[in-house]
Amino acid sequence: MSSNILGIQLSDKDKKRFWFKVDIKGQEECWNWLGSTNGGRYGKFKCNGVWYRSNRVALVISSGKDIPNNLWALHKCDNSFCVNPNHLYIGTPSNNNLDRENRNRAPNAGRPKGISDLIISIVRDLANEGYTQNDISRKLLMSQQRVSYILNIERYRNNV
Repeated sequence: MSSNILGIQLSDKDKKRFWFKVDIKGQEECWNWLGSTNGGRYGKFKCNGVWYRSNRVALVISSGKDIPNNLWALHKCDNSFCVNPNHLYIGTPSNNNLDRENRNRAPNAGRPKGISDLIISIVRDLANEGYTQNDISRKLLMSQQRVSYILNIERYRNNV
């Protein structure tokens, strides 16, 4: 079972060192990480020779429990540097992807892969003018299934 746990072992000194690198504010505000980053996207904290994401360490410290390595420390806020335990929760990579898409933070969020906003707009306009999916697919040289997907993408996204 220990192979499923990252095994973050923090001494009191490590915990003090961690919180020293945090801009702690009110309970509902973001607490920004002021320490090292992994390329500027997320905070990182070194403990016992191993680097961990700062948001994960914050959850471990606040809960007193380690997090299985198949689970992530996710943000309720849209601030990747936030380590306020009130803004963090444990979830799966799938939870993270759904959350990111639902908040329109994903690249091309709400857009079917490989289809431009212009094509989506044209397909929807033609459908609103009364063209059938088959008519649109012939006119734009794309499959009827792709036309259907474009016309129904909002319904698919809302029912995930």
